[in-house]
Amino acid sequence: DLSGGAHNVVAVIGDGAMGTELLARGASKQGPLPQLNTGRPELVLQVHREYVEAGAELIRTNTFTANRLRLPSERVWAANAEGAGLARRAAGAERFVAGSVGPLHDIKAPEVEKRAAYAEQVKALSDADMLDLAMYFSRQKGLILKY
Repeated sequence: DLSGGAHNVVAVIGDGAMGTELLARGASKQGPLPQLNTGRPELVLQVHREYVEAGAELIRTNTFTANRLRLPSERVWAANAEGAGLARRAAGAERFVAGSVGPLHDIKAPEVEKRAAYAEQVKALSDADMLDLAMYFSRQKGLILKY
């Protein structure tokens, strides 16, 4: 029982490390992994499906670095939209899909550009049920949570 007095806690089993799995299956370290959503979608879908078969109730999109500061701008929307679509196909209606949005603290760019990159990515992930914000410093979370 995970209930905590006045607060009920819900536990959801998540998937594992998408990037690690893709690299283990031969994806190149030379290019951004979100490009596989359009370049090798069957590989991404297979990893998602295996996590579902293992019992995952939450599937994260392969979009951790899919923003205009890390990808060519013309590929950002497709990488995110396809990433969400692949995760949804594997998850079905009975599981959650979380749009994976990585931090930009290591990128030297004006704050306004970072905000625009986050906004574009979040909009492209609109088919996800929620966002997964991992590896952020508190200030970076503030930039994205404005959307």
